[in-house]
Amino acid sequence: MTNRKSQIANPKSPIHNRPGGIAMRVRSEFDADLAKEYSATENLTDSNRFKLACSMCGRFLYVDKATLEYYRRAIEEDLDNRFVCTDCETEADDLAFS
Repeated sequence: MTNRKSQIANPKSPIHNRPGGIAMRVRSEFDADLAKEYSATENLTDSNRFKLACSMCGRFLYVDKATLEYYRRAIEEDLDNRFVCTDCETEADDLAFS
């Protein structure tokens, strides 16, 4: 077990990451395991195994189980498919801001 004196003597120790001797961490390091990028794919993958249709163009895309369950619950509550593929979302954004 190292003590504070050995950490101060070692310039590579985490205590030297910031003047004042306290190591800094950014919020993204704490939430890195919670961050999830939405990524529907046109092809079946290991993580995206479930088909879901885009509500605007009707094209089927593959999504992961969490995404499928999220939209399934939304459809049950609202009776409307809210899933929009990235192509349709980009097109809608372009039309809205033009």
